[in-house]
Formats: sequence, structure tokens, C-alpha cells
Amino acid sequence: MQINNDYTTFVGTNPLSDNSSALGTSGQVPAAPKETFDTLFDAEVKRSEDALRFSKHALNRISQREIELEPEFISKMASAVDNAEEKGITDALILGGNNAFIVNVPTRTVITSMNSNEMKENIITNIDGTVII
Repeated sequence: MQINNDYTTFVGTNPLSDNSSALGTSGQVPAAPKETFDTLFDAEVKRSEDALRFSKHALNRISQREIELEPEFISKMASAVDNAEEKGITDALILGGNNAFIVNVPTRTVITSMNSNEMKENIITNIDGTVII
């Protein structure tokens, strides 16, 4: 195998003069617009702040009570939390389908969940608003 040391095939015979139209007036390549770390970090923080979280207790209850959560329903719950936040609710009861969820609105965290069997003859306390989806 023979290696060709002629690199002009890749960059042209006179790369600086051939590409001079791409250079700015200062002779340097202009900076391409790019997202900075701060921009990406801020976007990720914003996305995570908007996300609905589930406490360990809530995840255990969802599993024990065999409550199925589809991504579409979780999105509806997140919208319900947004609505509750706009109304100044801090602890919300979110009713959807045959299930109920207690959500701490400021932290966007689902605290616990119940299905229709657990809701019968129960009293739900320490909430200051209900959202039905």
C-alpha cells in the first residue's frame, strides 16, 4: 500500500487564497452562531422545572394500585398543575379517569395516588384546590 502525501487534493493548492471570500475583513473566519453552555443549561433547567415529578411514595402507590399512566395523561396532569399554579393552589387534588392524585404544585411533585376503590368513603384533607381532567 502506498500513502500519497499530496494533501492538496483535500484543501486545494492554495487554501487561504481560494477560501478568502469566507474570511471576514479581519482575515479571520467569522464565528458561527452556536448555542453556548449557558443557553443549553438554562433550557434544560427550564424543561426540568416544567416536568412533573413523582415522589417515591407516589410511585409505590401507582405500582401497588396498578394505575397505568400514559404519556398523554401525564401531559394532561402537567397542564392541570399549570392551571392550579395560576389559581394560587399549593396542594391540589387532580382527578382524572378513575384515579386521583395529590400534587404539591410549587414543586410539581405528585405526592400520592388513589384509584376508584381507595377513593370510596375516604376523606381527602390538606388540599386547597381540585382540578378535574
